[in-house]
Amino acid sequence: MQPPTSHWPPDEGTLAREREHGLVGTVIQVKGVYERRFRLKVPPPETARDDAALKRARAVARRASRWYGLNELEPPS
Repeated sequence: MQPPTSHWPPDEGTLAREREHGLVGTVIQVKGVYERRFRLKVPPPETARDDAALKRARAVARRASRWYGLNELEPPS
């Protein structure tokens, strides 16, 4: 079995990193034929240095869980 990061462009279930913030998530849906779009689900963090930082980190993860073009994603390192 190949690791989920071994092929690009991603398919459903593949890990991808969004380029703007460097957050890694799982592609949960793909749509389009010529110009594909990828729905990324970024898991919220479990810990942070304080409650305010955790709240901000969870909000960033929630906003990052959206549709992306291929040029906005890269394979995770």
